[in-house]
Amino acid sequence: MRFLNRVIDSVDAYLERYFAKKWHWIFTAAIVLAILFILYFAFCFTSERYVSDGFASSGHRTAFFVLFGIHNFICLSYLFLEFLFKRLTGRKAVWAFMLIASSCLIAWGFTNPLNLGHHHDSGALGKGNHWSIIYDIFSTGQVPPVNLHNQYYQPKFYHLIISYLMKFNSLFIHVGDTALSSSFPDYTLSAYHALELTRVYMIILGISSFYATYKSFFAFGISDKKAALATIFAIMIPQFWYVQFFFNNDGQAFAFALIALALAFRFKNNEKILPLSLSALFLGMAMMSKLNAVMMAIPIAIIFIYVLYIHICNFLYIFYFF
Repeated sequence: MRFLNRVIDSVDAYLERYFAKKWHWIFTAAIVLAILFILYFAFCFTSERYVSDGFASSGHRTAFFVLFGIHNFICLSYLFLEFLFKRLTGRKAVWAFMLIASSCLIAWGFTNPLNLGHHHDSGALGKGNHWSIIYDIFSTGQVPPVNLHNQYYQPKFYHLIISYLMKFNSLFIHVGDTALSSSFPDYTLSAYHALELTRVYMIILGISSFYATYKSFFAFGISDKKAALATIFAIMIPQFWYVQFFFNNDGQAFAFALIALALAFRFKNNEKILPLSLSALFLGMAMMSKLNAVMMAIPIAIIFIYVLYIHICNFLYIFYFF
């Protein structure tokens, strides 16, 4: 037990020093991105079309889920030891569960390829749906016009990002130039896998939504214990993982709206122009992804009104004494 205590002490001390560094988030983002690409190419990438799931083979799927189990066992063991040594805090619990939730998100994303799987109004190799919007932008470089009779009525910011990520991925992925359908001559096997690689982007959106939820609850003004319980409850709801792989604009709008809310809370606490501007930017991008994201403007407006109210009260208090 003493050895385990020393190990946990060392881990806690290292993490405390690391996260105390001013620019730690840049290195953390780079590490997360590198890990996601390594995992994708290790377990998912193949030169063939997917048949039943998004793994390269059944052996790759088995190896991934063995790694998945080991990872989550380590996270739960860390939580247990921190609790045993009476050093478990709300933030430590949240970070451990964010790692667990992220692994579940990755597992769901890897299991469900974009050209197959459980998606909402996506319709790979079909017309009038989200997939065909992405294909139109990818093949022509132009945003298609609005059509109120199918999914072309949607804002197309999400589709624009995915199509340009496909173009970028196509610079590195060359596995076949034969069209998969005569109706879509530019959709080759290389384009097929360039689209599949955008699953990494969707995982990033999911992890960002976890982090934004954590930052919002901890900035809400409640105790760390309550904020931790609320965060863990939210990020462990499976819908948090599923929404990013509906293969439509819901996941991006959801993630950007949560980031906008977290930045609004940050503005409430430090009243600097940068989080205020970024909150407006992400809310705008959320609405450019899907218009119902405008609902997030209500809690954000309440936060801004609260800040204004505090300033008015302070001004009147000073004016009263003069």
